[in-house]
Amino acid sequence: MYSRLSDELLRPMSYLMFSVATASVGFAVSSSPISVFGDDAIKECTRIRTPELVKSGESHWHIFATCCGENACGHKTRRRLGDNSSDTAQNTKLFDNHSEARIIMTTSHDNGLTWGKAQFLDGGKKGLEGVNAIYDTVVDSLVVQYSTYEEPKKTYQIKSKDHGKSWRDPVDLTDQLKDCPVGETAGSRVQTRTGRLLWYSGTGSCVWYSDDHGATYKTHAATAKGHEAPRKMMNEVSFAVVESSKSSQLIANGRAVFKDWKPNRIDYVSHDDGLTWVASKSGLKDPYNPDHSLNTEERALLSADSVVYTAEPKGTKDGSLRELIVSCSKDGGKTWPKSITVNGAHYAGYSRLGWLHPGTAEPKTLLVVWDHERDDVHTVGAAPLSQVIDTKWC
Repeated sequence: MYSRLSDELLRPMSYLMFSVATASVGFAVSSSPISVFGDDAIKECTRIRTPELVKSGESHWHIFATCCGENACGHKTRRRLGDNSSDTAQNTKLFDNHSEARIIMTTSHDNGLTWGKAQFLDGGKKGLEGVNAIYDTVVDSLVVQYSTYEEPKKTYQIKSKDHGKSWRDPVDLTDQLKDCPVGETAGSRVQTRTGRLLWYSGTGSCVWYSDDHGATYKTHAATAKGHEAPRKMMNEVSFAVVESSKSSQLIANGRAVFKDWKPNRIDYVSHDDGLTWVASKSGLKDPYNPDHSLNTEERALLSADSVVYTAEPKGTKDGSLRELIVSCSKDGGKTWPKSITVNGAHYAGYSRLGWLHPGTAEPKTLLVVWDHERDDVHTVGAAPLSQVIDTKWC
């Protein structure tokens, strides 16, 4: 049976005007940042965070996010990471509370220039977290997974064949994933060249995958060679598929959790559809907090048009989650010689990147989505922003 999503939230198409600056290259011609969700949705959610960006078909871009509820996901106050002043020190340790959280989504039909109705998944049920999605290009199906916040944690999957207008009833995957504790699921997920749907759990340091388009799943420990003894693939990791005329490989990038490599992040490469990985020291670095502690942040990752793109806050004197930097690599992620700053030194948390597949006569562009906190400080009223940028700078 198919069920309609809650669709009482309608986003007004208003634009937020911010600046776009380059790091060391020419100015990037683009749209201005806009709010992904409208005022009504933000007010109802108190705070909207952790966007996941997925394209389905030729003209449907979707953002799935966490609608926090009255408790603002446990952070109903001002917060600056690394600021130890009396009114913010209690918030430097992040313990999310998703007991009131719902899964919210919206869709764009014009490559992210505007966003449509905001809708809730699973009938607007509360106590959900960890939403992520993959578009199965083989069978033209949007596959979405999310988990319950309260223990015992359960993981559900829903599918849509009409780009999110209607959904199959939720399927409980908990028994199939019993050997893979699900948690810390932020980060881009992929469909591999063989058609495999590949998901990941940072809590369990494991992957789960389907070779039958999400009908059944198997789990596998995510370990990586190449750094002393084999290490677990830890924390929030983003994945991408790097294609060439002769081969395909999976790449991934994770937080700076290896002590002797910090502040450098970790690159992972797999040649067997995500079952085994080789780890190496990344040229990318995590940002420092103002108190000089390291903020190991999740990073967006995208492979498109023979280039790998990534995005993460650079950090400023006012906080580690500021000044969103989009970088590019033309050697498969080995070096990152060029980058631009998106939206100046404003707040930026979790981010996502999408390739807009332009025509031959059009400029090649990226869709960038990121967490933004109201007036760069307050969690209440926070909601993701999006912007289209060109790639001439790369």
